[in-house]
Amino acid sequence: MTARIPATASLAVPQPTDLFLPLIPLVPVAVYHVILVYNVRTHPNSTVFGLSSASRSSWVSQLLQGNKEILAVQQMRNLIMVSTIMASGTVVAAIGTCNLFASSSAGVQNHTAQMWVLLLLLGLAFFCFAQAMRYFNLVTLGLTVRMLAWPHSFPEHPTPTQRVNSCCQTPSSASSDSQEVTAAADLLTTSESSSLLNHNDTSIPHDSIYHHHMIETNEHMHAVSWLCNAFHRGALFHTLGMRSSYCLFPVLASCVGCVAMVGTTGLLLGLLYVSDYFPGVEFSGVITDALDGEV
Repeated sequence: MTARIPATASLAVPQPTDLFLPLIPLVPVAVYHVILVYNVRTHPNSTVFGLSSASRSSWVSQLLQGNKEILAVQQMRNLIMVSTIMASGTVVAAIGTCNLFASSSAGVQNHTAQMWVLLLLLGLAFFCFAQAMRYFNLVTLGLTVRMLAWPHSFPEHPTPTQRVNSCCQTPSSASSDSQEVTAAADLLTTSESSSLLNHNDTSIPHDSIYHHHMIETNEHMHAVSWLCNAFHRGALFHTLGMRSSYCLFPVLASCVGCVAMVGTTGLLLGLLYVSDYFPGVEFSGVITDALDGEV
């Protein structure tokens, strides 16, 4: 008498309604974020993203103007740690999702589409958090390098007016020649300013202290712009990773039923609206300038 081997359970082919069911709650979430991007572009003063973008730009600019290496490294370390924890959490959640649906044949057969959508969202979240860590590390290196290189290159130097006063004004003729000295100082200031603005002017030697100072200032502005763009991109990837994690809840609710899916989607949209907008609050116009070219 031979023992009968039980037949292995086969994966049931999901119906078209089962395929589109976990994608239904993602449609209103996507529409909400399209409207959010439009509002960030047109009315940044009323959104959290506008305030955050302006704060990041101001933070980078202020750090490069003083010896604040420790503050910069500590803040970027905190951001990297948050992205690292979230990336690790998405990996653990993906492993748990696979084990949960593989533990029972009924779960695999009835919720195949939900499982793949969950894994897709978790993979997208992990990718975004990994990219956020990458850009945050890049900003940390850029901040420390620029702090060591700027602005210690040149000491304070007298202005053209002070140089004329020190050269032309003597104790005996200070009161009688004050008007002539002032006129000469104004003339020298105007001529030097026009020469500095003209890149083709050869009247100022290339080793002039002001020529080097202009070059250094230009490089500093490029460094601030580059670091701000990298910082904004890292924050954008972190936000995308968080939003992908938020979308897991409506998809999980679709495994319970349509009523739970609709309720969870509405609750998620309400919470996102409360956390993304500042109704009736207006900030300074610098937010609009900081958002130029950024999302």
